[in-house]
Amino acid sequence: MKHKNFYILLFLLTTLQGCYLLKKSRDRHITQFALSNRSEIKEAAAIAVAIAFEQRKNSFFISQVIDTSVRRKLRRYGNMITVCFSDGPSYEIPDSCVTFTTITLVGATDIIYDFAARDRRFEDKKDNRRDYYFIRVADRLYYRRRPVPMM
Repeated sequence: MKHKNFYILLFLLTTLQGCYLLKKSRDRHITQFALSNRSEIKEAAAIAVAIAFEQRKNSFFISQVIDTSVRRKLRRYGNMITVCFSDGPSYEIPDSCVTFTTITLVGATDIIYDFAARDRRFEDKKDNRRDYYFIRVADRLYYRRRPVPMM
């Protein structure tokens, strides 16, 4: 019985550590992807703003985009788009940003493009990396991982 409990505990500890390493690896992969595709993300953000104005919605799923070439271009960066013009949700940059969100078992990962008229800087949040992670990838480009909403 002792050995069985030991192996169960060892399995749980290994699994939890594996999840953390998976999150860290995914963070690195997505930030490198965003860094190497800065101009394409800027273009996709401009398209997202145009779609948001046209549909009069601040957030929409990419599957709702009618044009297949545009849908294919936007899908590279996430499954859902949120455009904040002013006073976004509490977890968003307050205004003038486009967020490309992908929800997985690791959490909700966001590529954020800041299109504000003035240059702004936001503080990196790395202190609780297991649950929440926010960094500046490049000028006007940010990456965030947070827990899945409603879980």
